[in-house]
Amino acid sequence: MRRRFFNLCDNRQYQLELSTIRGKRCWGSPHGWVIALGPDYEPHLEPLEHLDERVAPIALPPLNPIRRMAPIEEWFRLVHKFILFKESDHEFSFLVFAIFGPIHRLAFTRVGEGADLNNRRGQGEWVIVNNPNHWEFKDVARFQGQLYGLCDNGMLVRFELDDPQSARVVRHAYPPARTQDRVLRTKLLGFSVFKFNFSGSNWEEVRDLGDRALFVGDSNSWCIPTIPLISVNGGSIVRSNSIFFTDDNWAAANVCRSGIWRP
Repeated sequence: MRRRFFNLCDNRQYQLELSTIRGKRCWGSPHGWVIALGPDYEPHLEPLEHLDERVAPIALPPLNPIRRMAPIEEWFRLVHKFILFKESDHEFSFLVFAIFGPIHRLAFTRVGEGADLNNRRGQGEWVIVNNPNHWEFKDVARFQGQLYGLCDNGMLVRFELDDPQSARVVRHAYPPARTQDRVLRTKLLGFSVFKFNFSGSNWEEVRDLGDRALFVGDSNSWCIPTIPLISVNGGSIVRSNSIFFTDDNWAAANVCRSGIWRP
């Protein structure tokens, strides 16, 4: 099975043989790896650098703890989103989050190589994040070495994965104030964008992304500079002040959409 990928770093298209992901649901990342999950419930990291024989797939732990929390979910609906972060000390050391189940719970694991994994919680197993307030998670991001989660109501939380008692969530900021009865609500026709001001501990609405583009969806969310402009197929470009998105609603129906939105 050959798949075509566009590399934003070198402005080239690549056709890769990815026979191991046939019949599986996949989640991308900005790190050159794809997370694949099939009906065997055994996820793995699939490298896109197949020309280098030294880079091999990395098995993630079986999803047994996650399945026990959401026993009736079908395999392709069990995990809404996998989010991949590289650990600091080794090229093949990863922290992986999974947002799963009907109430969007959160779990994480650490896999790969490197001293960062030694005696760390989640090494080789899935750990459910303690969430007594039952917040529903929508995304996870890392900023200045700290991990944050965004909840469905716009609440920003901080994770303490290595807490001596258990991995837990600490509320960091309340949702932004309502504006015409809209709170971080996304639509197919447009987006409301906010950024968090850590100095003032408040949300600020963003009207213009400037020379940047956002990528959001059911995989890692990230932002890239768009100067110089990046051309695609010699014509269209990764436009400044744009949001590239996927809108896959696996929970209600197999509805998959993607597109580009500009204000």
